[in-house]
Amino acid sequence: MRPQLKRGPLGCYGSAVSNRLYSLCGLQFEGRRVLFLWFTNDQDGVEQTPGGAILTFPDQDAALTYARSHLLDLEAEPPIWYDLDAIARWCDTPDATGIDCDTFLRAWNLLGDLGVGPDSIFRGADRRATPIYDKLFFGNNLPSVTPPGDSYVPAWSDAEVVELTRLFRLGLAELKGRLSPVAA
Repeated sequence: MRPQLKRGPLGCYGSAVSNRLYSLCGLQFEGRRVLFLWFTNDQDGVEQTPGGAILTFPDQDAALTYARSHLLDLEAEPPIWYDLDAIARWCDTPDATGIDCDTFLRAWNLLGDLGVGPDSIFRGADRRATPIYDKLFFGNNLPSVTPPGDSYVPAWSDAEVVELTRLFRLGLAELKGRLSPVAA
């Protein structure tokens, strides 16, 4: 069992000062729309309850109030939304033609950031599926990695579609078990 850490006055754990930069994000999952606080630092993650549940908020005002009261360095940007219901629907009838590299890569990255800790099943599966991740990444054709005039459209094997489905189902199950009741 891992030790319980107490949150310090600067939004950090233990005695070290946090340089975390927080972003407000939204999540559509199982018909529920909630907001949560994602952070970046040495390791990306999400704000959690002391018990390890993902801290969620019913609206932007509640999230902003929480961030201010905990002195969190929150970016002044609109929320970034993730539609994981769309990923779950794809998992119900997986098909290579339904793979949208941008949507799937964003979902994969989010699920990876949610699954922190050594007991994360998604994180373990994520590490083994690197070639699939790479196809999603390069399928985004980012200007920094795609030469001008070129584009990459991944061809997906049946085995890769099955593995991607398995991976997303693991991540969605892990997410379901970690969502907190919406904070009032």
